[in-house]
Amino acid sequence: MPLMALFTLFSLSSCSSSSDDDFIPDGNQNNYEQENSPYTYSFATYTTQDQLDFYDIYVTIIMADGTKTAKRLSETNEIVTHTSNTYQDFNITYRSTLKKDAFDRIEDTRMYQFPEHPSNVKIVDSKNKELFTQVGSSSRSLTGLRLKNNLNYFEQNYDLNYKKGNTELEFQSYNEVEYVNKDANTVTITEGETFVDLGLSVKWASKNLAIEPYNSWYNRYFAWGEVNTKHDNYTWNNYKWWGSNGISKYKMGVDGLSTLQQEDDAAYVNRVFYGGNDFCRLPTANEARELVEKCTWTWGVYNEEKGYKVEGPNGNSIFLPAAGNLEVNTNHYLELYGFPRRYRQIGSYWTSELCENVRYPNQEAYHLCFQNNDINTEITVNGQPRYAGCSIRAVSTR
Repeated sequence: MPLMALFTLFSLSSCSSSSDDDFIPDGNQNNYEQENSPYTYSFATYTTQDQLDFYDIYVTIIMADGTKTAKRLSETNEIVTHTSNTYQDFNITYRSTLKKDAFDRIEDTRMYQFPEHPSNVKIVDSKNKELFTQVGSSSRSLTGLRLKNNLNYFEQNYDLNYKKGNTELEFQSYNEVEYVNKDANTVTITEGETFVDLGLSVKWASKNLAIEPYNSWYNRYFAWGEVNTKHDNYTWNNYKWWGSNGISKYKMGVDGLSTLQQEDDAAYVNRVFYGGNDFCRLPTANEARELVEKCTWTWGVYNEEKGYKVEGPNGNSIFLPAAGNLEVNTNHYLELYGFPRRYRQIGSYWTSELCENVRYPNQEAYHLCFQNNDINTEITVNGQPRYAGCSIRAVSTR
């Protein structure tokens, strides 16, 4: 599903000269550093007045030797500097925190300006010679009405890391962490049933499939056509049906299989989770579309989880949490944030059917996908790479 993410427009600036002053003999770097100290490390923020009005912004420059400069920004385009007698590695942290009354002060029709990734890092010596320069900036403008639905996107939080000898900064964004909770109603659903009759062609399970231990994030997500979970990243390389010749099973036009067989249906194989129901399985793409088209979807909170209450034509309801998904960066997200990518923002639920994709034949399967974050709020059934770790919500024909 399309989600808006930060992007970085960096251009490296370097300067070369043939003058004797710029020549550094091999093995004499320490002498050069001593003769030309101190060194000034600077970070230009390109901060707008709109940012200052709505966010508390903090910048910290932390040197390898433990010294640091920390500052709360108070001016537009403010520059934060740190001076050191040595040329060394350093880290810059940029954190913004939404002010408590910000939402109430946004004017619906006004256009607001925000830089997406403001950064201009420079290191100069005592002779004002540039040892390192890297510039990156991009901007976005939103009306007040749209901004109110995107405040979490503009919570800019990231680290910039510099190591001597590298030509570029290492950049780590934290923007996909949900720092601002969007408004969500507390919802109630039909309780007590393992499979709930919503007045549709099949009954829908009341909870997502999981394997013990249930408190492990890894045990709640499955690749398409796999009946076991993984304690690893989700990639083609460790996908069960991927080999040296590409897709090895469920190849329309080759083996004639476009729908999961019972032995590859995680809901059926792990049906003990659903009380041993022999009639449970993954939904078909049409059954997922029926859920989208014939039910009422309400964004809310249930048992401290964000997601959608889905109410059927007969008034009964289930809750689909925005559980995120697991992909190639699974370990990174779980280690860094403690929860999956886009958790509490998107839901991604497998169906049992391959997705017809001319460009990538047999590599995608249909999934029920929704999001309620950033600019878009959508609920749809579309293609997802088969190796991805998605949620499973079983259906039952009885």
